Amino acid sequence: MVVEVERRLYQAKDSDRFYLHVKITNSSNVVIAVDLRDAHSSIFPNQWELSSQPYRGPYSEHRSANTHLDPDREQELAEAYAADRLLKIEPHLALDFYRESPAAFDNAGGFPDGCYLILSLGGELVFTDGNLAWQVDTNRLSSVVDDAIVNPAEMVLPLPIMLSPLPDSVRVIPATPTL
Repeated sequence: MVVEVERRLYQAKDSDRFYLHVKITNSSNVVIAVDLRDAHSSIFPNQWELSSQPYRGPYSEHRSANTHLDPDREQELAEAYAADRLLKIEPHLALDFYRESPAAFDNAGGFPDGCYLILSLGGELVFTDGNLAWQVDTNRLSSVVDDAIVNPAEMVLPLPIMLSPLPDSVRVIPATPTL
């Protein structure tokens, strides 16, 4: 299984939020499913900042705890898989989704072209094949030394940022659950 985050940002019409494009490719020979029922159980833009350098300086960032895959949670995922309540990915095919940002870009101003937007990714994806369950989280995409995240999952994009239009008829994971 391969999880990719495109190094481009998208924007929907009449929205000040941006979207990440995530692609999951099932490289196995069995059907797998991803649990995207909860907006917080996906990869998302956790924090962003403008910088004159292509890296972050000192920062303070809260990274959410991972889902604990205890036997009850694994059983619930197996039942959801059997009842077709999860998004299934056939062998050697891919699933795309666009994750909405939790807030709008701030208009910070004062940063000319040649500066950078640094976007920190957070979250996780939980998978099952109907029997086993596993997760891929952004902490696994990072380097950890002495219990400190040294190279968090980040996107470094040079300014100016050109937001691409969100394609029509795509799967969108909203930042907050809909009622």
